[in-house]
Amino acid sequence: LVTAGVEPEPTFHLRRPVETPTGPATVKATVVRAKPGSMAEGRVQILTHGTPELIFVPGLSSHANGIDALTGLLVVVADPAEAFQRYRRFTARDGPVAGGLYQLALDRGWLTYTDPDTAGRLLPGFRAPDLPYSAAVMLRSSDLGATRRTLLARGIRPVLDRPEAIMIGPEDALGGFIVVHGLETMDVWSILSR
Repeated sequence: LVTAGVEPEPTFHLRRPVETPTGPATVKATVVRAKPGSMAEGRVQILTHGTPELIFVPGLSSHANGIDALTGLLVVVADPAEAFQRYRRFTARDGPVAGGLYQLALDRGWLTYTDPDTAGRLLPGFRAPDLPYSAAVMLRSSDLGATRRTLLARGIRPVLDRPEAIMIGPEDALGGFIVVHGLETMDVWSILSR
């Protein structure tokens, strides 16, 4: 990180006990955070699971709404190319740049940077209160029918509903947008921009 021009805080080694079907175990993770104020978009960190088998346990993330994974974040910034390059150095990852979207591929999802105009074309009624702004979270559903039924039962009406993805607006999503996509959907923004 230092070579990439990012000044990190000291590394944290996190541990906590958990009960498993075979007895007690210890969950382990290592966290490296960028110094406060060095990343305008928020408190940025890289976490590495030392014991992923104790975190990603089949059955523990089963919900009636079908949602089973966090797959992305859309961050609106004044200069997406600059943010993309900075996070590219920070993560040592790369990804596609197209249509005003700068995407970094991570192990389990995407970080996407864009400008306010592009965000306005993708998110119905979008207005950034300030920049940078984390505008949308992407979640994966193993059963979009179950997701739709859960939303309906709770009186939540999507602002956009496509066969492959559903978008929940800021009124129902605590101020940002939530995009829920199906298992086969890889390019959420292409689908939602139709």
